[in-house]
Amino acid sequence: MKTTRILMMTILMSIFCVTLSYAQQSQSQSQKPKLTPEERIAKRVDMLKKSLNLTDDQTSKVQALQTQMFNDMKQFRGTRGSGEANRGKVKANSGDTKAKAEGTQANSDEMKAKLEKARTEMKAKRDAYDAQLKTILTPDQYQKYQDMQKDRQKNWDKKMQKGQKFQGGHQRTDSTKCQDKK
Repeated sequence: MKTTRILMMTILMSIFCVTLSYAQQSQSQSQKPKLTPEERIAKRVDMLKKSLNLTDDQTSKVQALQTQMFNDMKQFRGTRGSGEANRGKVKANSGDTKAKAEGTQANSDEMKAKLEKARTEMKAKRDAYDAQLKTILTPDQYQKYQDMQKDRQKNWDKKMQKGQKFQGGHQRTDSTKCQDKK
């Protein structure tokens, strides 16, 4: 009886240890190393150079364009803010729940308006990027680039439908698709 109990405890502890070590191993393997902005730009330019057969002149122009786009995105993210200031607008200690609900609704509407404005600005920046890229690439290269972008979007949509995480670590909870596709 006592040996059976010891044997059961040993087996359970072994299973627990194996499960724990497997979970830690899979978690560490799934995390990609974070690249610096310069490394991300260089990686993207290198991928475009290989897949589109860019000349050295085209490569340097695409490098400058990618750097400009990255800086625009960085500036955009900096002006967007984290939303912390908006969360404090409704006073928690005012006893009026109707006033709280109206304040929360106003904040929600304000955030929706800001997000819509941000989407519009980003779409304009992407369109400008594409227009500049079109002047750098040959018509065949640009067509291949557009095909690559479509494939990339399809893969993204598949991942989102499966509920997989994307690189930023956030996870979409519904299966809706992005609204501002080309």
